[in-house]
Amino acid sequence: MGNFDKNKAFSIGGGLAVLASIIAVAANLSEIAQFFKTDKPAKETSTPYIMETVEKTTEAEKAEEKVVEEVPPTVPQPSVVYLNSLKVTESSCFSENESNAEDTIGNTYIGNVMKIGTGYSDDCYATYYLGGKYKTLSGIIAVDERTDNDYSGQLSISADDNVIYTTDEMGRVSVPIEFSVNVENCQWLRINKFGRTYNGHGTWFILSDFRLE
Repeated sequence: MGNFDKNKAFSIGGGLAVLASIIAVAANLSEIAQFFKTDKPAKETSTPYIMETVEKTTEAEKAEEKVVEEVPPTVPQPSVVYLNSLKVTESSCFSENESNAEDTIGNTYIGNVMKIGTGYSDDCYATYYLGGKYKTLSGIIAVDERTDNDYSGQLSISADDNVIYTTDEMGRVSVPIEFSVNVENCQWLRINKFGRTYNGHGTWFILSDFRLE
């Protein structure tokens, strides 16, 4: 058995101690690194809020699209023109702007009221230029309170010299008539009143709410 070298033993022991210290420090560093390792959730950023905003906008757009799909398309409504708002081209025994009128059974007509008739002549008419702009003419025809007993008459409507509507004989015992006729492509519209007259006595007609559409 060799001699024990004390100095050499201390040298080896010191080296082992240093190595052990290094290993301990390395272990501590590993633990420190492990502690700071990003296992925790990342710090919240504004990204989730941005995504949420985008999602809300998308849902709003979808809802708006759904509403649009459920609403039926709007059908353009035809414009209405009252006949008495147009210029009368020629007329006889015709009044186009009466403020009001009363028929023989007590009905009162206010606004868009016209009258046609006389007690001295059967030549009563009114002509309007439509220019083919309208499709229908509608309104109310009544006998005016001024009409005399035992007198009656008829009203006719013509489109370009073609008679498209004629009333029956109407007098004081007649009720108002509502009518609607086709005037599509009509250029000239003419209203005529026929009936017996004598010495200021005759038949007068009320033309109420004559509408072109």
